[in-house]
Order: sequence, then structure tokens, then C-alpha cells
Amino acid sequence: MLEYEKYKTLLPTLSLLRGGGGGGGGGGGAHKNTVSISASLLSAIGVDMREKIIACERSGADSLHLDVFDGVEIDSPRALSFGLSMVKSIKNCTSLDCNVHLIARHCVRYVEELCDIGVNLITIHWGAGVGAAEVRNVVRQCQSRGVKVGLSFDPDQQIEGGVCEVLSSKNISTVTILCVEKGFGGQEFQLSALDKIPAIRKLHPEVRIAVDGGINSQSAKYVRDLNLGVDEIISGNFIFGTGGIASNIASLRRNINGLGGI
Repeated sequence: MLEYEKYKTLLPTLSLLRGGGGGGGGGGGAHKNTVSISASLLSAIGVDMREKIIACERSGADSLHLDVFDGVEIDSPRALSFGLSMVKSIKNCTSLDCNVHLIARHCVRYVEELCDIGVNLITIHWGAGVGAAEVRNVVRQCQSRGVKVGLSFDPDQQIEGGVCEVLSSKNISTVTILCVEKGFGGQEFQLSALDKIPAIRKLHPEVRIAVDGGINSQSAKYVRDLNLGVDEIISGNFIFGTGGIASNIASLRRNINGLGGI
């Protein structure tokens, strides 16, 4: 990957921007030495989804990632997502945390029902229709229900303006950086999307950083080598692809935590 070769020359600078050295994948609120793995269930859609969820539990996945789109912000028949009834069914059949990635023009319309379902984290996507005011409204709703709020960014999102205001408020528990264009699986990982991590950390040092899109054993290794303090990787196509769920999760864990092998 040519992009990775370019970034290898920036590793010392990126490490300094992060605030020093540290083990691969550390950082975040607890400055952990290991990075958690979330299984993105859009890639598991099918009659055997329940069995796949059970396999994720048994194979050591740390959480489940559920995409919910309103059909407006991503207006394409290719962009699949879960309805709220499906989110409820999934939550009721697993002991894993269920984290919802909500991409919608009017997020507040969905938050109350998601809180009623009992999801653990609601990540809203910064973009058209979602700015600082919308984030504040969602934070208010979720805090009263004990549900954490996250914020996600497109690969080319700049950390400026209203984004800085929201992150500086310290009300966001997780920032998810998309390394592909939102709405579609199977895209190539965009390493340059991680450029924004040092700026995010400067504004909110304790926030968890998650990386979503194009995550496989090789891109997990790239994330680890950059040593920017990523706390979580989110993977769908790779986990539920060929090789088996247990083997694929184990491969991700080896590579993101620097345990050797592919």
C-alpha cells in the first residue's frame, strides 16, 4: 500500500503529536494496552444472524456495531441498515454491548426509542443536518437515560469550527473515524483519515477513538504501527468473511495488539 509507505515516514512526528511513545494501540480514557474489537453486523445479515452473534460472543468480540440510517442522509438503495425493531431483537439476544451508529438528518427523532431498547452507545454522524446544536440535544436526551454518546466523522472531515466546540465540551465518550465513505461495505481502507486523531486528542484527551471501515488483518496492523492511541476497531466484512468468525477475530486481535502473525 503506497499510502502506508508514505505514512511510515511520519511515524515519529505522529507519535510526538499523540504525546509521546507508548505501546501499540494504547490511549483513550484508560490508556489501555489492548484495543477492543467491535463486530459490525450489517455484514452478518441473513437467516443465520443469531448464530453469527453467538459466534462473536464465543470468539471474544467486545461489542456489536449496528448501523441505523434514515434513508435521507445516505440516499442510495445500496446503503443497507437496521430498523429499530431489528436493533431491539439483536439487543435482546446478546450479552454484548450494542453500539448504534446513527446516520440521520434528525437524530433526536430516534434517540428516545434507542434508549428504551437499551443500547449502550449512540454515535451520531457529523454532517448535513447534524451540527453542534443537534449534538447538544442528543447529549441531553442520552445523559438523562444513562446512554453514552459518540460522534463519527467522514474520512476528510476537518477538526474545526463546531467540531472543536463539541469535542471541547467533553460530553462525547467516543469518536469514530470512518476510513471509508459512509454507507457501503467492502471499500479500501483510507489511512489518511487517521490524520485527525492528534487534533481530536488535543481537544478531548480522554475520549475513546474508534476506527471503522476497511478493517482487516493488514489495515489493523497499519493502525497499530501508527501508534496514535486507537481504542477500538470496527470490522464487518472481514470478521464475517471467509476463514471463520473465530479465526478472523483472532487475526484482528493479533495484528492490532502486535502479537505477531497475520
